[in-house]
Amino acid sequence: EIMARVRKTPVTTFIIAALIPLVPGKQIYDAMVFIVKDDLRSALDMGLMALGYAGLLALGVMLVSTFSRIFLHKKK
Repeated sequence: EIMARVRKTPVTTFIIAALIPLVPGKQIYDAMVFIVKDDLRSALDMGLMALGYAGLLALGVMLVSTFSRIFLHKKK
């Protein structure tokens, strides 16, 4: 949020660049491999793990964005 204000660019450009390395690609890949191997139990476990990681990333972005907006707009 701070760098977006300094650079006068949208926050989305910084968020996307920061989150790409954190996307749970390995778990999604492993879930697909287990589906192909017809091991649905392991595929479900990996899929839910990937979904959990993605949800936590979204929650973290939401919390940071909310707190920064509260503190940055509190000055006005």
